[in-house]
Parts: sequence; structure tokens; C-alpha cells
Amino acid sequence: MIILAVARIAVAFLAQTSLEAIGGQYPDMAPTLVYVSFALLAWAVLFPAVLFLPTRIEMAVRPVILLIDFQLLMVIVALLRQLELPALGATLILLWAVHERLGRTIATMIAGGVILLVLLRHHYEPWGMHAFRSDILIKIDGATVLIGCLGALALMGVMVRRGHLQHWADRLQAVGGNMHSLPTSALLEELSRIGDARKVGLIWRNLDNGEVRCFAWDSGACDTPSLPDALVSELLNSRIADTPFLFNRQSEEVLVRNSIGTLRFRSVPELIEAQSRIFGMAYGVGFPIAAGDISGTVLIETRHGWTAGALDQLVSIQEGVESFFERFYFLSAWRERSFAEARQALSRDLHDSVLQTLAAMRMRLATMRGQIEGQKPIDITRDIQDLEDLVIREQAELRALLNESARTVHERQDLVARIRQCAVTASSQWGIDCHPLFDQDEILVSRTIAIQVEFLIREMAANAVQHAKARRLSIAISVADGHLMIAFRDDSGRRKGEIPLTDDGKELIVQSRSLTQRLTSIGGRAYFDKLDKSSLLSIQIPITKDRSSI
Repeated sequence: MIILAVARIAVAFLAQTSLEAIGGQYPDMAPTLVYVSFALLAWAVLFPAVLFLPTRIEMAVRPVILLIDFQLLMVIVALLRQLELPALGATLILLWAVHERLGRTIATMIAGGVILLVLLRHHYEPWGMHAFRSDILIKIDGATVLIGCLGALALMGVMVRRGHLQHWADRLQAVGGNMHSLPTSALLEELSRIGDARKVGLIWRNLDNGEVRCFAWDSGACDTPSLPDALVSELLNSRIADTPFLFNRQSEEVLVRNSIGTLRFRSVPELIEAQSRIFGMAYGVGFPIAAGDISGTVLIETRHGWTAGALDQLVSIQEGVESFFERFYFLSAWRERSFAEARQALSRDLHDSVLQTLAAMRMRLATMRGQIEGQKPIDITRDIQDLEDLVIREQAELRALLNESARTVHERQDLVARIRQCAVTASSQWGIDCHPLFDQDEILVSRTIAIQVEFLIREMAANAVQHAKARRLSIAISVADGHLMIAFRDDSGRRKGEIPLTDDGKELIVQSRSLTQRLTSIGGRAYFDKLDKSSLLSIQIPITKDRSSI
């Protein structure tokens, strides 16, 4: 408001100087122009006295003064063409004051009036088109520069305040993103810092279970005050629970903005009484919060002077606090989902390794029991030894799975050596001949790709034995155009070129949900080569841009 007062005095001084010059050319109008000049100066000088009026009187008088300012500036723009630039500069400062005091709607209407006047300026003959003396023109240029500097200073002040609030909000988000439990104490400390406050109150209700929580910050100590049900209802269900407000314990009214942005006092004695009994604040500001499943109110004991600027800053602080809660709950949900996906991945790996091995052991033990019961002269010592070795290998595999978090994800591994070992394990598991074929002596891929390919081979070996009754499984692996190509063939020689059928007579397709999920996780795809009757499944996996590194 000080900047607007200075701009008003500068424009009034220029208007007086211009009217004196015009009065010299029109002697009959000179006395009237003198009165108008002194009236403008009196208006400009007496305006700052409004700042010392009581709050209620100042709130009622200030809008009238701003509207009169607008009318006077528009008259100057219309009649005195030489003062057009300084008057328009003062009008821009006035628009900011109107926006702050009367809201965006009225400020937009006034801006529309200014634009209309500027557009019509060439359709009428202004009054003050006379050539002024050089000394008057110098004064006009100086005042124009002064008003421009005042506008720039006001803009810089706004940008500095917004930058300070944005820095505070960013720091608050960092606090909310590094905790496994809601850091209420840190939030209250940041609120006390931004408001330079000794006391801060926070109360919210969980909309899912109805739980109410309350925290009070007093001189660096965080406490949880007792909450009578009546006081909780008065704080959370107040008539102004949806907008920021300024309050004072000596008054039963709070200062808010109405629906069009104009400042208004509203009577809420129950809210003032409730906060006084719970938090004991003599004055301060408050705003609602609504984020996720919570709805509540924040109260900060800070001096505000019943200014519109304090309300505008509250909006930025409110957005920062709501983002704090939303970020915390989002990260909490993300962590829970990550844990759930990790558990699912581990269970899938156990299914495709340990459980498949147990299933193979069960089948081989059933075969051995049949041999013993049939009293066939077959030495099963070697089979028992193979099963024992298989159990030892699976124990090592299980330990490796449980220790997967300690491995380096981006480590490169030789896929050829890993698949050869996997083929030996599959052969031992199912009592088949699993034979891998490679077009290169060494294939380096990421650890994630190597692990997923190993589990794909184990899954396919199990499906080939259980569904296609395969006894000899060939696995051809090659690299082409940045992709890993894997082809599974049943070389048992028992199918005679016929497509295997399921029990209900349908064409057998070897696939599983686990296999599909693994391929999706690494960007691979599976397809069938129907020209080769021995083909079970073909897989293509990109290895130039490994998804595991994303």
C-alpha cells in the first residue's frame, strides 16, 4: 500500500502541474483548475491516514478509496494524453491492490475497463493535447520512471516471498519423503519456522476409520493434548472449515475471503473458544487440509495485522502441507506395493525352482517305488545318489534366492556357462536329456536377464516333461540384432511329426502365467513355430536396452 500511495502522489503532482499549464492557456478555467489540483493533492496526501484507522473502519473504507482511485486514473488517461503512461503505470499498481483486497473477480472487471479505455483512445478528442514546456515534460518522464521502478519493486517483493515459500515447501517435501512413519514433529517445526510462531496446532480425522489425532507444538516441544468430543466437532466441523482464516481470541470473528475473493469477517465463536481451550493461542492464522483419507485443520500463532497478504501466503502454505501428506501417503503406498511385488517375485522364483524340483523328485520317487514293488532287478543306487545331489543343488539355489537383495543388479554374466549348469540341473530333476546349443562361446548379459532366462528354462523343462512327455529337450540359443533368441525343441523322436494333444483332444500349447510374467518384466515375447512340428516354444528377449537398468 505504501507503493500505491507514492504512485498516487506522483500522479497527483503531475496532474497539478499539467492543469496549471493548461490554465495558463484558458484564463477563464484557471480558478476551477486550481481547486481541482489542490483536491487531487489533498486526496493523495490524506490517503495514508486510512492505514491508521481501526480495522473494521479501514476494511469498509479501503474498497471505496480504491474504486475512486480507479475512476480518477481513468479520467486522467482519457483527458490528459500527456500523462497517459504514468497514469497507466499507477493503474497497474492499483490493480494489484484491488486484487489483494477485493479479489480476482473485481480486479478482472477493472482490468477489462482499462483495456476498453485504451482501445477507444483514438476515437475521441482528449482535452490535454497542448504542447507542454520542456521542464514539464522532464517531470512527466521522471515520474513515469519512478512509477515504473515502484511497480518493479512491488513485483520483486512478490517474487521473493513466493520464492521463500517455494523453498520452504520443497524442504517440507524432502522431510515427508524420507520417513517410514508420518514425521508430525518435523512438520510442526517447519510450520513454526515459516510462521515465526511459538505455538502450532494440528488436528485431523481419518475418514476411513474416524480416528482423530491432535498434536500441539509449543516452544520446541511436541505434545498430544486431550480432545473432548465437543471441541473436536467445533474444530473440524466449523462453518469456515474450507478456507484459510485469520483470528484473534479477543474477537469472535475471523477474517476470510468470500466466494469472489473479497475480504469478509465471519462470526465463529465456537472455533475461537475451541482452539483457545486446546492450543491456548491468543491470535494467529489457520487453514484446512484435505489429503488422501484425512481432513483436518492447522493453526499457527503468528501476528498477521488483519492483512490480505497474510491470507494469500496461507494458501501457499496450505498447498505445501497438503502436498506433504499426499507425498507421504503416496510413498507409503508405493513401498507397500514394492514389498508385495517383491514377495510375489520371490514366491514365483520358489515355484519355478524349489517346487518344480520337489515335483520332479516326487515323480522319480514314484517311479523308483514302482520298480521296487515290481521286484525288477534294477540297481537304483545311482538314482538315489542323483536325487541327493539334486537336493544339495536346490538348497544352494534357495540360499541364493533368499540372498538376492545383496547382489549387484547391473553385473554382467556369461549366459553360456549359466545355461549349461541349468541344463545339468534340469536333466537331473526330470531324468531327461536337456541339451543346450549356442552360436557363440560367450554371451554377456545383465544379471537380471541371466536369472530370468534360467528360470524360463526350468519352467519350460517342467512343462515339456509334464505336458508334452518329452524325454530329450534341445535348447538353441543365439544372438541376432540385439535380441536373445531361444528355441525349445522336443527331440524325443516319439511324436512322428504329429502335434501333441491334450487330454480333451485340443492342440497342446506350452505356456504358463509365470512364464508370461517373466517375459513381460524383461520386455520379451514368446511365439510358436508351427512349421516345425518338434518346436515347443520360441522366445525373443531384447538385450541391447535391458529393462532391468531402468
